[in-house]
Amino acid sequence: MKSIFLCLMCAVLTLPSWALPQSQHEQHEQHEQHEMSAETTYRCPMHPDVQQHKPGQCPICGMDLVKQGPAAAHSQHNRAQQEVTTSDLQLSGNWQQQLAVTVSQVSERHVQQTIHTQGRIQWNESRLQHWHARAAGWIEQMAVNETGQRVAKGELLYQIYSKEFVVAQDDYLQLFSRRYNDVSSDELTELRRRGAQRLRLLGFTDKQIGQLRETGKTQYQVSVYAPFDAVVTEVNAREGMYVTPETEVLALAASENLWLIADVPVSQRRLLRKGDELSYQINGQQQQQGHIDFIYPTVDEQARSLRVRVLTPYSIDDVSVGSQASLAITTQAQHGVAIPRSALIMTGAENRVMQQVGDGRFRQQAVTVGDIIGDWALIDSGLKAGDQVVTEGQFLLDSEATLRQPQAADAGRTMHQHGEH
Repeated sequence: MKSIFLCLMCAVLTLPSWALPQSQHEQHEQHEQHEMSAETTYRCPMHPDVQQHKPGQCPICGMDLVKQGPAAAHSQHNRAQQEVTTSDLQLSGNWQQQLAVTVSQVSERHVQQTIHTQGRIQWNESRLQHWHARAAGWIEQMAVNETGQRVAKGELLYQIYSKEFVVAQDDYLQLFSRRYNDVSSDELTELRRRGAQRLRLLGFTDKQIGQLRETGKTQYQVSVYAPFDAVVTEVNAREGMYVTPETEVLALAASENLWLIADVPVSQRRLLRKGDELSYQINGQQQQQGHIDFIYPTVDEQARSLRVRVLTPYSIDDVSVGSQASLAITTQAQHGVAIPRSALIMTGAENRVMQQVGDGRFRQQAVTVGDIIGDWALIDSGLKAGDQVVTEGQFLLDSEATLRQPQAADAGRTMHQHGEH
């Protein structure tokens, strides 16, 4: 019996410490440590997998860790696991305030833009005239001798002598002589009409043809007159010069109804329409109202701009050609689903926003963008009226969501493997 007792004592003494029953004091200490560790969990609001049992800062983003209670820590841990899986972000109200996160509601609205640009006064190209001699001859008199010279309608420009002009006048006058008395009235009328048309094609006016018929005298020096109030823009002949139809004697530009030509960025082309209203001001003069008369179809490759034309009531007496003007073009209103332009995150691969999909939960959302008009972007797809998008702090949230995407994919693969096991 004694030997059996000794054997039992030896067996007890040789047992490892973990197999021995703990004292009540030791059990109490371990329980307190467990409670302390559960109650003093600190977690990063941006990186839910960063947790520790004492205050500190997140090693990834540097934010202060937030203290969590046992229930909150457990709930936050479950949400964190869900976030890693879905790459959604969960932010408390406190952290939204600290990060200055601002949310705006998506809505349907009419949007329009005012395009501010610059332009210059130019000649009215529809009223430019280049004068060529209609037949070879000599300039007998030049009434205009310099560019910039003002001429009034009906004022003499130059006189020319041409053998062809003389022959044409003589032939026309012959149609009114007695030698044609035996020609029928209809035939004679047609011959005279053709004679007058020949003179018109040589540059004679109807007034000059009438005077020729009334006087019956050939004009050896044919005068050329200004057809409207104009400014001489080119002078290429002088008195005594021999000129041919290829010679440009001079050029005129109408002094009234000047054009305003403005440059608009190519990116704004979709917003412009003929007839769009605008206001403009030239050299600090009184502001005028107008509209787009024409949009030129070509683009300046260097400036990446296109031109628009505005008809003005100004004449050369009011402003000088080349004067600068400032314009404000009001585009036509467009209707659609719109978000503040600041909410749009534009990358080379896609356009997206940070959408609030729940209480404190945010998610990346790809969108198809239509026109961007002023401070608004029209959305063709990806959002609907009533959705919530982040307008401030969205780039920080987007960066974090992008970083979580690989983690979410890894977590999904891990869960799938556990499911298989």
